[in-house]
Amino acid sequence: MVSHPLLQQVLQLTEQIRQAAQAEDWDASTSLVQQRQPLLEQTFQAEVHADELAALASVIREVDHEVTAMVTAARDLTLTQLQDHRQKSVALRAYAAAQPQLD
Repeated sequence: MVSHPLLQQVLQLTEQIRQAAQAEDWDASTSLVQQRQPLLEQTFQAEVHADELAALASVIREVDHEVTAMVTAARDLTLTQLQDHRQKSVALRAYAAAQPQLD
């Protein structure tokens, strides 16, 4: 797919980002994105064939789309869990307030 060493490194980091997101390791995923960014900037200064850049861009778009979907799903699950926790907390407080005081 890509033969230029810089592009191979970017491709490898991109795959590691996908794997970290699949494992829901958001810290690792974020760190890998930060590591990839300066390499992406270097690709604009490297002598790279346009076809290889296009192939790399396609893979990055695909992975970023997948990771965005995973992040959205994880966020939605976290929000649901937070809402459930809040509802249970309210119910427990109401139950505790309704109990007769033992003295």
